[in-house]
Amino acid sequence: MKNRKFDTRRAVRAGLTLVEVMVSVVIMAGVLLAVLGSVLQAYRMNEDARRQDQVRAVLQSFADDFMCAKVRDDTKAIQPFFQVSAAPTGVGLSWKVSGGATVTGTTTGLTFALGGESAPKVLITRWVREVDEGTTTGTPDFSSADKSAVGREIVAQFTATYTVNRRTRVVTLSTIRSDV
Repeated sequence: MKNRKFDTRRAVRAGLTLVEVMVSVVIMAGVLLAVLGSVLQAYRMNEDARRQDQVRAVLQSFADDFMCAKVRDDTKAIQPFFQVSAAPTGVGLSWKVSGGATVTGTTTGLTFALGGESAPKVLITRWVREVDEGTTTGTPDFSSADKSAVGREIVAQFTATYTVNRRTRVVTLSTIRSDV
């Protein structure tokens, strides 16, 4: 004959206690928080990489213009985009923003929102200087005299400064061409 008392105790012991349930909930919450933190970090890194690619594309666009555009106009005057500068400036830079408006650079640089109004502001500057192949000091020669048969060699450095995820980023692109 079966002992009913023994069967009842076994059935009672088969369930989980409140303490066991609470410990498992705390462990599960910790695991979920760790996963959430990893997902947020991956999102931030992805956003940072995406913005950096966009900024590099903008700088490459300016470098391409620098390499392909005419240095001098019909009156043989140097275009503002190619004028030598002693310090970084935005003179000669312009960018068409979303919505069709054109932003023009000033002496402090060219500032616009990359990707819409809520996107981070990007400050782009250019620094154009001549290369004097007769000197070994690396000091740029800002004179207007031709240096070789192909004309002056002009170096352009385009720099973009922006903030994403509370971090300031700086991306620089340099290129060189002759003034012909």
